[in-house]
Amino acid sequence: MNKKVVVLITVLALFLGILRLPYEYYVFLRWLVCGTAIMLIFSLKEQKEKRWLIVFSFIALLFNPIFPVYLEKTLWILIDVIIGLLLIIGMNSMKLSEGR
Repeated sequence: MNKKVVVLITVLALFLGILRLPYEYYVFLRWLVCGTAIMLIFSLKEQKEKRWLIVFSFIALLFNPIFPVYLEKTLWILIDVIIGLLLIIGMNSMKLSEGR
């Protein structure tokens, strides 16, 4: 699947996360965001793009589903919007290859 499509799906999922949804959605969101961040980290390592590498490493840690970070819902709403915007900005400034 195209990496840009994955990022756009993740951004949409993050923006949907500001709604009041079942807990299972937020568990899914952790997996999706963490996985997308890891995918971008590997793309950045190949490009030697260090400025975004730190940002996406932080995102992967914040959204990791194995050792979840628990915060207030209002703070998560702000984080979801900021991370969604960072993903859009990062996607547009990186050279994301087609496919794997």
